[in-house]
Amino acid sequence: MRGNKEHTKSIPVTLGSESATPPSDPSKAAPKGGFITTRWSLVQNARSGDAKESERALAELCQLYWYPLYAFARARVSSPEDAEDLIQGFFEQVLRLDTFSRADADRGKLRTFLLGALKKYLSNQHAKKNTAKRGSGVSIISLDKEWAENQMKLEPADPRADPGALFERRWAMTLLKTSLDILADEYRKRGAEDKFEVLEPFLLWDREDDYQAVADALAISQGAAKVAVFRLRKRYREIARKELAETLMEGENVDQEMRHIFSSLS
Repeated sequence: MRGNKEHTKSIPVTLGSESATPPSDPSKAAPKGGFITTRWSLVQNARSGDAKESERALAELCQLYWYPLYAFARARVSSPEDAEDLIQGFFEQVLRLDTFSRADADRGKLRTFLLGALKKYLSNQHAKKNTAKRGSGVSIISLDKEWAENQMKLEPADPRADPGALFERRWAMTLLKTSLDILADEYRKRGAEDKFEVLEPFLLWDREDDYQAVADALAISQGAAKVAVFRLRKRYREIARKELAETLMEGENVDQEMRHIFSSLS
């Protein structure tokens, strides 16, 4: 289960446009006769499928969504500890009540469903005036509130910002950060951490005069440096698209969602 630890210097949001356009419909990449199985579909169909697979998918979804949900709750309570208690309690309820199985993909996106469920949960907690530890003190997911608090400090403060728009932005940043961590881990497993460190800045910008510096650092030609950057960007796009697709149900368009993610960051 992947956490949200800081592994790299920044979250690149510019992926470039060199690669061929991927299929606009995720079902085109599915096995013949059916839609590709995603984490959300596994969780929604838990009662008729493999319970262990569903639990694994749910754990990964929770890890992907916890930060934007935590930040949303944090704006409404006085301390990180209270926000952590609320989010642990929320995910405990999600597990206990099998909340995902009642989500209707036709009525909205998974992140919209989750935010609505959290709003209802926070309202119920406030109404109960429950001062006890939510979630009975049990950690349902790995939640790094120190990282979250530091991350929120890096975000531009705007008291007029719409909470829903902030949630969308944080979700987009989390998806890109997760994708970047996966990419970095792939290079690490190949013993190419140093290569990744040299190439990573090119996920953010493309300056022709910098390719020679890359070539010198990696002891390769300038042409090979350009190819290495192209492959890095292409693989990053593939990972981000796959991670996003895992949160979708049948009928939702991956490319449309990718465009929405980048518009939320602008």
